[in-house]
Amino acid sequence: MRSPFKFLDAFNLADKDSFFGREEEVAALHDMVLQNRLILVYGPSGTGKTSLVQCGLAARFDVTDWYPVYLRPHDIGDALRERLKMPNAEAAGLTIPEIVDELYVNNLRPVYLIFDQLEELFVLGSREEQEDFARTVLTVLQLSIPCRVLLIIREEYLAHLYPLEKTIPKLFDRRLRVETMSRSRIEGVIRRSFDTFHIRIPEPTAAYIEKMVDDLGSGRSGIQLPYLQVYLDRLYKSAANRQWPAEADKSSSWPDIILTSDDLHDLGKLDDVLEAYLEEQKVDIQQEVATQFKDAHPTLTTQVLDLLVSEEGTKRPVPCEKLPSGAKNWSKWVNALPHIPTDHLAACVDLLEKRRLVRFNDTHIELAHDALAAIIDRKRTHQQRRLHEVQQLLQAQFKSFGDTGEFLSRRQLLVMEGYLPLLEERLPPEIIQFVVNSQQDVLKKEEERLGEERQKRRRAVRLAVAGFALSLIAFTALGIALFQFNRAQKAQIARVLKAAEARKLEGEYREAISLLDVIVQGDYGRVSRSEQAHIDSLHRNWSNVSHLSAKGDSLYQLTEYRLALDLYNQANELDPDNRLREKAAHTLVELEQTFQRSLLQGEALCNAKKYDQALAAFDRALNLKPGNELALFKKQQCRLR
Repeated sequence: MRSPFKFLDAFNLADKDSFFGREEEVAALHDMVLQNRLILVYGPSGTGKTSLVQCGLAARFDVTDWYPVYLRPHDIGDALRERLKMPNAEAAGLTIPEIVDELYVNNLRPVYLIFDQLEELFVLGSREEQEDFARTVLTVLQLSIPCRVLLIIREEYLAHLYPLEKTIPKLFDRRLRVETMSRSRIEGVIRRSFDTFHIRIPEPTAAYIEKMVDDLGSGRSGIQLPYLQVYLDRLYKSAANRQWPAEADKSSSWPDIILTSDDLHDLGKLDDVLEAYLEEQKVDIQQEVATQFKDAHPTLTTQVLDLLVSEEGTKRPVPCEKLPSGAKNWSKWVNALPHIPTDHLAACVDLLEKRRLVRFNDTHIELAHDALAAIIDRKRTHQQRRLHEVQQLLQAQFKSFGDTGEFLSRRQLLVMEGYLPLLEERLPPEIIQFVVNSQQDVLKKEEERLGEERQKRRRAVRLAVAGFALSLIAFTALGIALFQFNRAQKAQIARVLKAAEARKLEGEYREAISLLDVIVQGDYGRVSRSEQAHIDSLHRNWSNVSHLSAKGDSLYQLTEYRLALDLYNQANELDPDNRLREKAAHTLVELEQTFQRSLLQGEALCNAKKYDQALAAFDRALNLKPGNELALFKKQQCRLR
């Protein structure tokens, strides 16, 4: 069943009749753009800054009054050239001010350059790119044609603009802060949306709407508009699917929908609604890809989403150009995820786009909203963040190597060494070879230094007066060499053990256990008795954890949540980690929700006098919570009817 709500999409001009709650801001912004050539729009994430411009401001103009061009700070020239009705060769020779002038001449309408997501300039752009952007804006503002520039940026990045004020002196002269919507405005948006889309709720209407806002707020000081749209979207679909067949999707008008208290109760509070939706979609998409490709990577969907989030927790657009054939150019993605086949990648991104979690704009793929980026960033473990840092360092050093010819130093290799096994499948072959060459370069330099030391030692020996001194020096050198050799062997064992523990924390138990075997069987010298005991203990615990976790996963898929939860808890007691705790917490939520649904289903069946089915529903609840007094009481009441 289609929904009239925007979910995570921004409002545009086509939505002007359903864009509510921002009348004051729209009027203020309209006045600003009529009187000024440069306007700065800023505010917290989730306040609807893009919708305010794309829908609210756009609706205030007649079609002959403005020519909007929506841009991102990293593709100004290409995006503007696409608007020109002239051969690519001619367009390529024009500067940006010349392109803007040409657009005005061609359309005879004031040109509005609207730079959205301006924070990308500071998250992803270099200092040189930021300065170049400022110079471009200044030259456009100096044109004699009717032209306006709107900059839209998240409030927390506002301070990053101050260095650009030297180039654009009037940067902060006219600015509009978009505030988080108040409770009364949110109630007004809900009321007007329900009237527009033929949604009715029982009396007392005010009490039901207050209940919705309470569920939306969940103790927060303000409500992000994407969460409001997600909440209303899921509420609408739940009620519509209950009342109308799928044929209602074909209707051009919105059918009458009646919400009930059960609809509100089933959806619950806003807490984790979007996060739960994201997790559900990740599982579904991963399963669909795995059905299509039997060898699909088990964390493919997670890796794709993670790539679309910057280290600062914001959206990261990843280039993906659409080719003339209609296919996509995945070269940038292949460099970042070299271990993922392109057909697997294409299938995953296509499903994410269909579920409205990502968007494709002909040149880039990005998440549908910063709210998703924040959720994905919160889910990152410390291990993942360190892997990101090491991967970035490697990529930066490899790029620098092309200019300077300098390999990684021993210190850099030691910092990375524990993470390199985890990064092998994520790095392109040329970077892996760069690491190998760096290791060889370090060994070569150390051998050269040792050679120099040997020459110095020989000269010293020649100057020695007695053979006894020579023997003493040789004996000492041998002792040092043996000491260093043993220390190196110990360090190597520690590094492999660290890598094994890292694999275990990622849930890759088989690989972790294999690394433990490498320590015992490898050429690292004699393993001490205490080290052997520690390795045996880890081997035993991790094998048991792997078995318990796998068995728990199987039971979870069979909806045997109580048994699965017991196994996850047993595994966590043997060798705790965040992955096991997250599995246990997620299973506990599923158990509680399934238990409540079984109780409600049992009550409904009992009221419908379908007693055998009702008793079966209560038995399902008791299977999840044996001995639960409420379930036993309801089952006994049903038997007495």
